[in-house]
Order: sequence, then structure tokens, then C-alpha cells
Amino acid sequence: VVWVAVIVLNLIQQPGRITFDTKLDLQIDPAGFLARSTELWNADWALGGLQNQASGYLFPMGPVFWLGDVIGVPMWVWERLWSAFVMLLAYEGARRLAGNWPGITRQSALLAGLVYMLSPRALTTVGSLSSETLPGSILPWTLLPLVLYLRGRMRGWVAFVLSAASVV
Repeated sequence: VVWVAVIVLNLIQQPGRITFDTKLDLQIDPAGFLARSTELWNADWALGGLQNQASGYLFPMGPVFWLGDVIGVPMWVWERLWSAFVMLLAYEGARRLAGNWPGITRQSALLAGLVYMLSPRALTTVGSLSSETLPGSILPWTLLPLVLYLRGRMRGWVAFVLSAASVV
């Protein structure tokens, strides 16, 4: 129910219109943006200029937007699905983390996931600054393997590798 609600609520927001999600050229020309992101100097600007954080979009946001462009999904739909993904990543991570915490009921874990996903910071940035929302959405996934290790449900090295992999 939560997944369907998040996806539907994202899709009914201004249908047919793209939003300015951090870098407009990422939505308009994802392949070109990715190509320019690999170079320090961007000659496409008025007099040229040094790239500002473009390399940060090389993964995962750049390839995700490129994929949407390649398979022909309207960019406004793809943007909304990306926002829903970022929100659901936060929800599922927080829900699973809380669900593996001692003394937390299933309903409390569900509430924890909802509260984390619907935090004011996440809601106000997910559509326009999703690259800033993404690290917070991944944070519960970084902690989850460590909690599973401490609860005796995962080997130490596996927990370390999974936790470190979520940072990448």
C-alpha cells in the first residue's frame, strides 16, 4: 500500500511537466550531461568554466536518467519514478532497520519508515534536490548490516562489506 501510494502521489504531481531536479541538462540531455561530467572544463557555458560537482552525477543519478531517456519514458514520468524510488529507499531502509531493533513491533517499524520517508527535509528536497536526499535515504541501509551483525544475524565481514558498499 505504501509503495503504490508513493508512486501514485509522485505521478499525479504536475503531470506532463519536468521539474528542475538539481541539473536541468541532466533531464534534457542525459547522455550529453554524462559525457561532459567526465571533463574538468565545460566549454558549453558562456565563456567556459570549471565543472561544479558534475562528477557526483556519474552514479547513480546520471545513468538512471540516461536509461529513462534511452527506453523512451517521458522525462516527467521518469523524474517522478526516480523521486518515488528515493523516497521508498528511505522508507524500506528505515522500516527494516527499526524492524531489526530489539523491542520494535511490526507496526512501529512501519511507522518509523513512514516518519523517516516523510521527514520535512526529505519531502522538500526529493523533487528538486534528489541528489541531496539520496544520501539520507541510503543511511539506514548503511546501518542495517551492522545492526544485524550485533544481533548475531550476520557475519562481521559480511556486515562490514555490505555497510561499506552502501556508501559507494
